[in-house]
Amino acid sequence: MKSKIKHKLSFLNNQEDIIGKLNLSVFKFKTYLPYSKSSLSYSSISYILNDVIINDRKDIIEFGGGISTVYLAKLAKTSKKNLKITTIDHDEKWISILTNILKEEELIEYVNLIYCPLDSSSLSIENNKWYSESVIKNNIKGMKFDLVIVDGPLAYEKEFEMSRYPALPFINNYLNKRNSIFLDDTNRNGEKKIVKLWEKQFDRCFLSLNTISMISFKGSFFNIK
Repeated sequence: MKSKIKHKLSFLNNQEDIIGKLNLSVFKFKTYLPYSKSSLSYSSISYILNDVIINDRKDIIEFGGGISTVYLAKLAKTSKKNLKITTIDHDEKWISILTNILKEEELIEYVNLIYCPLDSSSLSIENNKWYSESVIKNNIKGMKFDLVIVDGPLAYEKEFEMSRYPALPFINNYLNKRNSIFLDDTNRNGEKKIVKLWEKQFDRCFLSLNTISMISFKGSFFNIK
């Protein structure tokens, strides 16, 4: 029974990803965009871009950069929306790869890529490390965000499955009244626990976008699915 349910969920996710990839095919790139199991799914990226356009998001922060960063920058350029994209990542080599792609695509001006090493945090659960709070604070002084994308740091092992928890406690005071919080990998036990804690502690409701990601809205919003 469990295997049948798992197979059905995988099938549904594949269907959504095909549709998402078709939606994103409107964007043309000169370079290859590296895609792996660590990447946001195409359907998730499509829903995030829907939120930007439909709900008029302008100030975006990502915890964990990837091809979503490139698609957001491409949307900023092609839609001529005044998007401000701040991307936090702890991996210098990965930031270098992203920087090269953004430069090649002439998109680097739309993204503020910030190298932020992992460090101990007073907000963490089970002593998991999170992005250096002091580095982030120094880079986002006076800023407010209306879209938060949480796809980092790594949280695939049980010992650090709660590593993404600090994202909302930290960024909560930097949010506009109208905002959305996106969390990836919500099919995993750690992220499921995080969603329950965030909902209880911050009076939020998270909605499923697909089988592996969820979003929470504050203030007025239009449906993005």
